[in-house]
Amino acid sequence: MEIADARGREAVLHLLMSGNLTTAHQIASVLAPRLSDPARFHVIECGVDRRAETIRICAELTGGRAWIVRCPVYSDHVLVVASATPVPADARPLEAALAAEIEGCVVGTGDTLALRDTAAGYEQAFHALAVAPGRPERWARFDAALGLPVVVGRHGHAWADRLLAPLTGHVPTRGTGPDSRTLTGTVRSWLTFSSTATRHMKIHRNTLASRLRHVETLLGLDPELVGDQAKLDLALRIAALPRVTGHGPTGTAQPDPAEDAFRTPDVG
Repeated sequence: MEIADARGREAVLHLLMSGNLTTAHQIASVLAPRLSDPARFHVIECGVDRRAETIRICAELTGGRAWIVRCPVYSDHVLVVASATPVPADARPLEAALAAEIEGCVVGTGDTLALRDTAAGYEQAFHALAVAPGRPERWARFDAALGLPVVVGRHGHAWADRLLAPLTGHVPTRGTGPDSRTLTGTVRSWLTFSSTATRHMKIHRNTLASRLRHVETLLGLDPELVGDQAKLDLALRIAALPRVTGHGPTGTAQPDPAEDAFRTPDVG
């Protein structure tokens, strides 16, 4: 029963990451608790032999209202999607409480985001986790304002749209072929987990390799090369940002990002 429950919760997380909110809500309403929207993503690194204890403490600290999952990729990580309701002034934020209550753990936390942006929330928390061990409080919260996608601003959207257009507009020639959502999800997983993306996506390594070759054909970028990985990663992060409207009429020529958006002092 414990294994079945854990796999069900992992399935809901995968649905959230891929944007299938309706199905995620349906399954979550059966397993309980209901998903909070908006929410914060937390990644807890606690040690392989302490995950059960960490899950128990997480459930206690959140009153059983958070979505808690054993990370399918990293055996020493616990993933928590918790309500983003502001805490009272005299209370500790969840990440601080977790670090205080779970001896030796470190916690990375993302911004408050809508559930449809769960994948971005995980990436934020994962990056914050890299900073947390160097801080005395053993937790860190992601600051999106310091991220390159935000600094590049709206002009970066034009660059990202052009680079990703063959991928986002892809329609498979065969019904069994991977569509744009599948390929995009695969390349996101590859950029985050490298070869262990097979565990995250629950696919064979040959399937992963085939999809990456498909992405390379569409975009002319090799997911194995660091420089091309950087371009893909930045473009996907920019594409995930909220679109700002009301900046001039439709059809206004956008500056060439290579000459303008990426060469400003702030980006430097």
